[in-house]
Amino acid sequence: MENLFLFFVVVVAYLIGSFPSGLIVSSFYGKNVTQVGSGNVGATNVARVVGKKAGAIVLLVDLLKGVIAVFAAKLFVAFYLSEEPLYQATTISLTALAAVAGHCFSIPGYLKGGKGVATGVAVLLAVNWKLGLFAILVFIVSFFITRIVSLSSLAAVVLVFLIAILGILNLPLSIALALISIIIASRHHENIKRMIKGEEPRF
Repeated sequence: MENLFLFFVVVVAYLIGSFPSGLIVSSFYGKNVTQVGSGNVGATNVARVVGKKAGAIVLLVDLLKGVIAVFAAKLFVAFYLSEEPLYQATTISLTALAAVAGHCFSIPGYLKGGKGVATGVAVLLAVNWKLGLFAILVFIVSFFITRIVSLSSLAAVVLVFLIAILGILNLPLSIALALISIIIASRHHENIKRMIKGEEPRF
């Protein structure tokens, strides 16, 4: 029964992460965000091609997706699942990973989606708020210096990845955060190519 609940929680987290906020918000403005700008459905591209207000709405929803998914998992752990700490940590960690995977590989987007930064930050804050704030600080400092969103996002991702592999956190969370970092970094492959060429736009 516990494994069935675990499966259910992870699937729900993936579906929450899959909610196509960028597509929905941009459609209200008469645009298909996948066909303009970088073609990405995330908040940055929406802000560039639709407007800052639309981008802010997408950012907020993408953050909420991660927070809702993780806190829903915590409720399930508290009321339905095992009290064993490792099992609880595994459930919450898998939920965080599923929410980010859902955002990056969304069913409504035919397994395409955003780059996972906003949802990744949200799940990070929900599972370890101190590390989440530290990652946000790294992003802010990097963005203040470079004005490049993708580079600043990758700087925060590298920080989280390094902390994950150092084993400071519990094992399930370390594995989940390492995988989330890899997913987000891989979603930035085009940005990395443009940065190498010096063609990545500043915000």
